[in-house]
Amino acid sequence: WARTTGVRPWPSSGTGGPSALFCLRLHASGVPFVRAYPTERLEPFLDSHCRAFDWLGGVYDNPKTAVVRILQGPEREEHVRFASLRAHHLFESRFCRPG
Repeated sequence: WARTTGVRPWPSSGTGGPSALFCLRLHASGVPFVRAYPTERLEPFLDSHCRAFDWLGGVYDNPKTAVVRILQGPEREEHVRFASLRAHHLFESRFCRPG
């Protein structure tokens, strides 16, 4: 999260207030995703991740926390805990090709 110093109006409420920016940047490619929210509460935190992965197409940069070994093509040996998280939240992982 990053805080802005200005006051922004929020269309849903018609009121102004400080902005909280959710910032996500893929490590290898440097692709950024930024979205402003009125608060840093749990709902915006979860919403920001869902929107980021929708916008990015659910692509990961092969982080060592998720990938144990890169196999051929798009195939990866996933970390056991990451695979458990994916199974629990019912999402598919799509990893970038290195290089």
